[in-house]
Amino acid sequence: MTLSALRLCHFKRPLLAVSLCLLTAGCESQRREPKPEAQKTAAAPAQAAVNVSALAAHYLPPLRRTGRQLDDLADVDPLVQYPPTPLILTASRNEDGQVTLRAVVSRKTPALHILLMKLGLQQDSEQLQDRDASVWTRRVKPADRAALESTIIDHLFLTSVMIDVARQDWRRIHSPGRPAVLEEAEGGTKVLSGRVLYTGIPLDIAMADAGRSDSPATLFIVARDDKGLVYLRGGRLFVGPERTLRTYRFTLPGLKAVAEDTSQVLIGADGKVRAQRADGTFDDLGALEIVRIKQVVEANGAYAPAADATPEAVAGGELVRPGHLEFSAQRSAEDIIADARQFAGMRIALEQLLAALHQLPRASVIAAPASNNLNGAPIVIHADLPWSADHLKALGIGVERTPAKTVIAATEPEALNVALVKVLGVLRLRMGIHDQNLRNAERIRDAENRINPYRRKTIKIGPQGEAVEALDPAPFPKNFKPGDPNADAEGFVLLPNVNRTVETAEFQAAIEEYRLVRSVLERLSPNQFFPDPPTPPALPAPAAAAAPAPAAP
Repeated sequence: MTLSALRLCHFKRPLLAVSLCLLTAGCESQRREPKPEAQKTAAAPAQAAVNVSALAAHYLPPLRRTGRQLDDLADVDPLVQYPPTPLILTASRNEDGQVTLRAVVSRKTPALHILLMKLGLQQDSEQLQDRDASVWTRRVKPADRAALESTIIDHLFLTSVMIDVARQDWRRIHSPGRPAVLEEAEGGTKVLSGRVLYTGIPLDIAMADAGRSDSPATLFIVARDDKGLVYLRGGRLFVGPERTLRTYRFTLPGLKAVAEDTSQVLIGADGKVRAQRADGTFDDLGALEIVRIKQVVEANGAYAPAADATPEAVAGGELVRPGHLEFSAQRSAEDIIADARQFAGMRIALEQLLAALHQLPRASVIAAPASNNLNGAPIVIHADLPWSADHLKALGIGVERTPAKTVIAATEPEALNVALVKVLGVLRLRMGIHDQNLRNAERIRDAENRINPYRRKTIKIGPQGEAVEALDPAPFPKNFKPGDPNADAEGFVLLPNVNRTVETAEFQAAIEEYRLVRSVLERLSPNQFFPDPPTPPALPAPAAAAAPAPAAP
């Protein structure tokens, strides 16, 4: 059997592998028939090459040319489907300045109960209809209020850190070849084996010691975009735009570029890389640079040698497992989601407590924060917000609008808050573009004093909700001014394609949308503050009428 047939048998499903092996090696009955030695050496290689080429083109998946995979959950936020916090908070202040905090927890949440106890709240004996609900109260003296606020801020910082840790763990368990379980050791860490998944895709690779009970130490060298060298234990490879083999974030140094007509790239167990072309021939691209490191440290999504560790080159033998991926086995996805949601609930409860304390001077009784009032119900804005509505739709938020009303569908408060902050940011960017257009509405020459009228800038919303800046392709208006130093040979002066009246009207519309979106955000997050919108430049006094253009001949 040829080496090509062996590799194809390794990658494909059992039935296809058996068929391929039989076709390339010949059936058992053919082996029993004696053939002249000369005939075997002349015909067998050509026949095997044809079979391998045809079957590889038919059964192997297409050559992967992108790093984004449908099954890659590393970029998904584990808080996307976060449930609302079960806390309803009220706060009141008597004539002596003493604050009374009252928190109603609508369901049994041990972590939230512990947090309330740490903040000095005690469970009340008040009986509620719902047996799972509980009431917590605390009376805060004026002298103790500053200390309580400081404690809340400290806990806010800690919960935010724990949410970030949960998100990092989520990315780690869904990122093959990146840091898996690390065991602390003197001078550095050891990489422990993760869970191995068979994919059958040639460009999915793991190290040969992946999944073993002992501590593996085999890695291969990759390069960052800034050319710094780091190490991985595998991952999803693909051919990038420059026809080089790479992972999603790193390139593989020392390999030749892939030819345009390459149909598949195969990696052997020894780390050698070959490219199969459309005509069935193979190109040797080089080999992975494989090393052994006893102790490593994490290095921004990869590994680096510990201070006293020296990479040792490894060659020969079984070093790579093509068609496999190694994932971290540190924590389960369910545990990470549970932790992230638990700390997110604690963070919202702390924000509510802090907001209630800050609002006390303005009223004797403070109701529950507006984020609870908006949760589970649509938001109705009695105005048409065309720009904001399109932006929210691009961000995945349901919106219905008419000429006099915009309705935002019921959405999880945190997701809506994030989306509206993005809308507000792009509205400020849009106002900045209008301001720039207005200030350059008379600019005919560029910075180098060449005749180059200013071209109006525009901003649009991309399919993923991103801001896309572009130039207005509208033609420059002409003004007939013979003798003007900016006039062309025919006496015409090209002016910027900026209409001050239209630009100012769009500026004002953006200001109105900004104020309405900000009012919704202030109800969602009372402890967040957003700046006022800028003021559009005043329109100049109307200029004298320009000389009429000559009649066309």
